[in-house]
Amino acid sequence: MPESRSYYFAWCILLVCTLLRTTHLTAQGSSNPGVDPVPSANGSTGLPTLRLPVPLIVEDVVVLDTDDRPVQGLTAEDFEVAENGKPVAVRNFAENTAGSASEMPVKQQDLEPNTFTNRSRTDYGSSLNILLLDTLNTPMESQFRVRQQMLSFLKELSPNRRIAIFGLATHLYLLQGFTSDPAILRAALDQKNSRGSSPLLDDPVSGGPGTGMADTLTGASLGGSALASVQEFEAEQETANLELRKRYTLNAMSQLARYLSGLPGRKNLIWFSGSFPLTILPAGDLRNPFAGVANFEEDARRAGELFARGRIAIYPVDARGLFNNPAWSVTNTGPLKGNTQGRANSSVIAAATVAANHEFFAETNAEYATMDVLAKETGGKAFYMTNGLKQAVEKAIDSGQNYYTLSYTPPNRKFDGGYRKITIKTGRPELRLYFRPGYLAEDSDAPARRSQTAPPSSAMQTAMLRGSPDATQVLFDVGLVPAEKTSVLLSPGAHPDDKRMKPPYMTYSVRMRVDLNSVELNSDPKGAHHGTAELAVVVYDHEGTTVNSTLKGVAIDVPPDRYREALDKGAGTDVTIDLPAQGEYFLRIGIRDLTSNRVGALEVPVSALESFDQLQAATPRRNETPDAAK
Repeated sequence: MPESRSYYFAWCILLVCTLLRTTHLTAQGSSNPGVDPVPSANGSTGLPTLRLPVPLIVEDVVVLDTDDRPVQGLTAEDFEVAENGKPVAVRNFAENTAGSASEMPVKQQDLEPNTFTNRSRTDYGSSLNILLLDTLNTPMESQFRVRQQMLSFLKELSPNRRIAIFGLATHLYLLQGFTSDPAILRAALDQKNSRGSSPLLDDPVSGGPGTGMADTLTGASLGGSALASVQEFEAEQETANLELRKRYTLNAMSQLARYLSGLPGRKNLIWFSGSFPLTILPAGDLRNPFAGVANFEEDARRAGELFARGRIAIYPVDARGLFNNPAWSVTNTGPLKGNTQGRANSSVIAAATVAANHEFFAETNAEYATMDVLAKETGGKAFYMTNGLKQAVEKAIDSGQNYYTLSYTPPNRKFDGGYRKITIKTGRPELRLYFRPGYLAEDSDAPARRSQTAPPSSAMQTAMLRGSPDATQVLFDVGLVPAEKTSVLLSPGAHPDDKRMKPPYMTYSVRMRVDLNSVELNSDPKGAHHGTAELAVVVYDHEGTTVNSTLKGVAIDVPPDRYREALDKGAGTDVTIDLPAQGEYFLRIGIRDLTSNRVGALEVPVSALESFDQLQAATPRRNETPDAAK
């Protein structure tokens, strides 16, 4: 985890300087070359431009018949909806089918050279599908099985199924963005992209309990107290590893939810894992919905909000397929294989057998229960006790692309943070409905009351990690303008790694234009609008190690007479960043709205940038006027 440690260390240093370096995000026409004005946000961003007094609750409902086939042709009158037992009227209703998916370019200006955007450039239709390959919680044997069956699945991929592939190790990483091209997706599943075995599983190969020091010493001439100490140490280590897996998993799921929340429609997250260490989402049938994640309650609450708002349904798939107790594997050399003194004690082995089987079935049932909760609370479906991983994905995508969307006004209009239960029924009892059975009624104004000087949350930290997916809650275009020549001096505000930052340096002006429809602005009595944000740029090398970084506080001030124009054209700010003139580097650029805690980020390989001379040579051609317009 060198990239994570180096990044967090750099972030701590940068944070000290944020309050000392605050500039204004200007709501004026951009004079920066290479950056087009950002168009107004449209419905595809998932972010409202107006705050309603009472928000609508949006529900996606998958309806299957007795043969697990999607049921089509239902109307709003076929559904009965209630919140906390009180019937509600359906205000909006729509049927979404796989045939409605289409790939249409988003209407926006073509970007100039060295200009990039985190805005989705494609409308993917009614639903998106995400394959999450979890190597953190999955043994190597199961990882291989998943990859082989997914390669087989992709050979027969339907043209209207758009899929992205993510991986999960100690952090989330993107293997392939959304595409319906099977060849591109198969290339992303190539073994060279595998992150290998998990460092936190007892047996990273088979997923079994492994052979610890206590197993090796059992039966040897070792005092009982010494053996007990070894067993206690191993138990503590196992608990610590489990807690780490929970933390990494929760961070990754929250990050993935932030990424998906900026994309339109329903998202079907198909999560392949050999272990599901925590539920992540609230369990509505418990007095405390977060009782199962006591050590991570606040983080789990935030993740639950993101999944609900992002319309993300989880389809957990047990990557292990059908399996037996790994304690009986021929690779296991624990005490159940016999004792080291040469003669097996049958009664001891029998008791150990019963205990091992009891523990195995208890853990397995707990895993399945967690998968069921993940699916139930998001409107998905769990798949386990099956070797047909390919068939599980086909069912998940087919049902997830055929669904109904309905919305209603909640009967209780006081959003006090409590859990609201949702029930949806039809007059046909043979049909099975999959939907989100509840939500947390969080006060939408609560973020505005948070301290503006609080340290940045993990939302920004994870969004700025090397290899992370684009964050799309705050939308922006960014132009990267290189200096005419290299320099031996660093720009003000740089926080370099002295061991990796050696002159000569290439300096880039990072010119960002933010879509103000995606940030939260507060108005004053005179009609002016204000907000605060932080702009960060991190330079990574090809190994994911932080080389240089900068962080700048940004004040957003929009006068009354420029407000509508600012919403249409956006507002600009800039910062400079240096990197070594030679080598393979990546620029991670992000911005966080401190009022709403929304984040936007993207990553640019320096190899994709044109040099100063290339930009200058292309300028006359771009400025030429066509003959028809002269």
